[in-house]
Amino acid sequence: MIKNCYIADNSTWNGGGIYIKGGMPRIENNEVSNNFSLRNGGGITIDSSTAIITRCVIDGNQSQAGVSCIGSECTPQFFECEISNNRQGDGGGVEILGTSPQFRRCKIYNNYSFWKGGGFSIQGGQPLIEECYITGNTAKKHGGGGISFRGSDSPKIVNCIISDNYGYTGGGIYIISDASLNLVNCIISGNRAYIGGSGINFAESTNVKITSCTIVGNQNNVDSGAGLFFEDISSSDTEVTNCIISHNAPYGIYWKYTVDKDLSYNNVWGNTGGDYGSWATAGPGSISADPLFVDNGYWDPNDTPEDPADDFWVNGDYHLKSKSGRWDSNGEAWVYDDITSPCVDAGDPSIDWGEELYPHGTRLNMGAYGGTVEASMSSSIAGNIADFNNDNIVNLFDYAILAENWHVYKKLLREDINRDGVVDVSDLVRFAEQWLAKAHQAIYQNSLDTDPGWSMEGQWQFGQPLGEGGSSCGNPDPSGGYTGNNVSGVNLSGDYVSDIGGPYYLTAGPFDCSGYENTKIRFARWLNSDAPGYVRSTVEASNSGSNWNVIWEHEGPSDITDNQWQIVDYEIGNIADDQPTVCVRWGYEIHADRAYPYSGWNIDDVELWGSSILH
Repeated sequence: MIKNCYIADNSTWNGGGIYIKGGMPRIENNEVSNNFSLRNGGGITIDSSTAIITRCVIDGNQSQAGVSCIGSECTPQFFECEISNNRQGDGGGVEILGTSPQFRRCKIYNNYSFWKGGGFSIQGGQPLIEECYITGNTAKKHGGGGISFRGSDSPKIVNCIISDNYGYTGGGIYIISDASLNLVNCIISGNRAYIGGSGINFAESTNVKITSCTIVGNQNNVDSGAGLFFEDISSSDTEVTNCIISHNAPYGIYWKYTVDKDLSYNNVWGNTGGDYGSWATAGPGSISADPLFVDNGYWDPNDTPEDPADDFWVNGDYHLKSKSGRWDSNGEAWVYDDITSPCVDAGDPSIDWGEELYPHGTRLNMGAYGGTVEASMSSSIAGNIADFNNDNIVNLFDYAILAENWHVYKKLLREDINRDGVVDVSDLVRFAEQWLAKAHQAIYQNSLDTDPGWSMEGQWQFGQPLGEGGSSCGNPDPSGGYTGNNVSGVNLSGDYVSDIGGPYYLTAGPFDCSGYENTKIRFARWLNSDAPGYVRSTVEASNSGSNWNVIWEHEGPSDITDNQWQIVDYEIGNIADDQPTVCVRWGYEIHADRAYPYSGWNIDDVELWGSSILH
């Protein structure tokens, strides 16, 4: 045990401050600073040891690295350490040579490497780097301002922020000599490189997997650079999935060779030189839309806009905006926006979403918080808030999970049903309300990106609304759908005709709801209509196509004037449960003189939900 010590201004051949050979020592709450080693680890060298290093400051040391991990049997664990301001050699902060260390909740910052790996230089081994902040590091003459990989077996980097680093190539990460990498739920932001990938440069790589990452604001000095830059044909087995790649300069993804690759379910948007360069192309499930971050990071010109060399990066908040709720890390609370990111529920449906809190839509989000407890919430009602193990029914297995966390005070627990930070009797009451309830499942979903072919009467139309109408009464139509461009609406180029007539219906279906109960219809609505004494607006449902039941009607003395999209849902179980031919229709009827023209109905994202009938 070495604890609460100050180890400074020492020098030697190997391990300037501390040298560890074998054994299982514990190194806690020490400062190891301004030491020098001619060979490895100016601060600490760990050789074939399982040392545990906790809450240590390793600062201002000089050698190959501030910390060196060497030897195939070297498996140290670092917890909550700060490794900063170390200089020289490969791996200014940390050098890993064929070992399998673990770094958790560490800060690796302002380290300098003359050659490669400003923060980390990893050669071989199977390191795990988790919940670490890697920022402000420099690799002056070669690659990997944040991290350099060379011939590494299968390193894994999870929930890390790699930001504001500089490398001659590969500002954030540099991969060479057939190295592999598994990068999950990371933010790669505001890194700079002279050539190649400003975010990540794949020089020679094999079996690389980048999943659910946010890669934003990275900058190159030359035109061929990109947030992700693939410069070698060995990158053909690379997978980039479920990522948001935006605001990089010049390209989002640049691929030099025409080889097989998997670039599926990504949002690549708003990159200054183009979203895709050379042979890079969008894969299945990919989109290109503003991700609607809570707060975009940006480059501050430092009061000298004519000199980009002294610009500095200001990090943002890359949680996704959501009307249904998104996590505010600073306030430690759920807040609600007036718009929802297109990256919510847009991730690869084959990837596990189970850590996302309800409402989760049974599909994970794109980006760094996708598949985590901080994922922004979905507008979908799929699932059940008390179905903790996601087996589509609330039963004793879920109760056991609730009991295991009874009186646990912790934010972001799924068992904390009312989201007040503690699992207690109020959560038990809500759990009991859901007892033996089946989770809601999608019976039918249509985003109206293409014409569904539904029956239309009067001025009902399908297409993109033009944002017109509302010049005399109410608000205009939207200029696009709740998602995508298209809607089903009344006169998409303006107001409805106010002459007496109707009712006029948009009729959808029939839908097969056999085997389902607790059926609901859910859709996005933008409606402007005169008062009910003049215009009747309804939503109706039928299980026969001839006998219709009104499930909603505009009532009250005043008009209705939506100026934004809103999600509405209605219980239709008494009509639709276990029925094979369910139809839904939206109607309007001008039934009095002197009715005023309004912009009328706009409908998008129509869904039917139900729970499987228990037998």
